[in-house]
Amino acid sequence: MTQLNAKHKRTLLNHFHYVDGLLSDLEHVMENTNSRSLFQKYIQDVAPVQRKAIMDSVAHIRRVMSDFLENKGIRMEHPRRNVSELIRTSVTFADITVEELSPNHMRGYGKLSEEAAQELEEIVLEMKKALNQLHTLLQ
Repeated sequence: MTQLNAKHKRTLLNHFHYVDGLLSDLEHVMENTNSRSLFQKYIQDVAPVQRKAIMDSVAHIRRVMSDFLENKGIRMEHPRRNVSELIRTSVTFADITVEELSPNHMRGYGKLSEEAAQELEEIVLEMKKALNQLHTLLQ
């Protein structure tokens, strides 16, 4: 077995981590092009047979990387963050973003009619209530 120094191992691990991230993004897009998002980025133009072959290739690439790392005694780090932490952070940022839609903030973009201000206030309150409910689910 050939020897690799610590810098070689760290570089391999970092590059494999990056490749795995790209593959994860690809998987996410392949699996979620039929999501309920209002602002979808991609049109699903890959046939189911192709999708299966692509996913099989992704799995093969991961096996190759994993086998190589194992063969060289390079240990992968374990995840350090919880999904609930990601959700809480996302909900917090969404809450801040929604707050910026309130009439007080939106007046900075030009004068608002009373009706428009009321509509903005209502949607902000409705969205903040829904975000608060989501946040409560994690406690």
